[in-house]
Amino acid sequence: MRPGKLLLLFCLLIFSKNAVAQGMYGFRGGLGFNTGGYHSKKTPVVEGYWMLKALPGLYAGITAGHQRYSVNQDVSGPAPSGTGTIYNVRQKSSYLFLSPTIDYGFGTRKYFHVFASAGAGFYAGGGQWSENKEYYFTTTKELLVHNSDINTSYNIPGVIMKYSFGFTERIPTRGYWNITLTQEYSGLPGGISNGPFPFNTNYFAFTVGIMHKYPMVFVEY
Repeated sequence: MRPGKLLLLFCLLIFSKNAVAQGMYGFRGGLGFNTGGYHSKKTPVVEGYWMLKALPGLYAGITAGHQRYSVNQDVSGPAPSGTGTIYNVRQKSSYLFLSPTIDYGFGTRKYFHVFASAGAGFYAGGGQWSENKEYYFTTTKELLVHNSDINTSYNIPGVIMKYSFGFTERIPTRGYWNITLTQEYSGLPGGISNGPFPFNTNYFAFTVGIMHKYPMVFVEY
């Protein structure tokens, strides 16, 4: 049996066994900060998740999210047309992620959690432009420089992989809702470009959200 089918069967067994057990769902949003040394803007992060209790303190479920990457990097390489030199690449690309997730809470009331997830991101728009610098001589043998933008959006992959792990602190409120503060590290093993400059944009993200647990019990077990 393929690994994907095994994972699906495992999740179905857990969920069917714990259909009436404690669960949780929530939403969070914030900013990610690039760790690859690129000239880039902050990465907005929006996520939602739904999980059921698998074992005491351990939850398993799914996380869905949207992220937009913005990279502007000085490079040096041959132009796609075979003439000139690429000296700058800028890219803006968005992805929708779907990631199986596990989460473990510590203590009696589970105010501190650790989590890990891994899954796929599907291209949801954007583009890539490469700046080409080409030298040429005029009829009077004067050396000139011609700059042009080349659309290299074909380098953007349709599917990328992502892994994440981090910590969440919960602040209890009335009505069994919690405010959540999350610190997350994520890696993109294959980068966000299939061209000569893959842009491995790993990042740290800081998000704030809300979480609800069910059934409505005050102390999780």
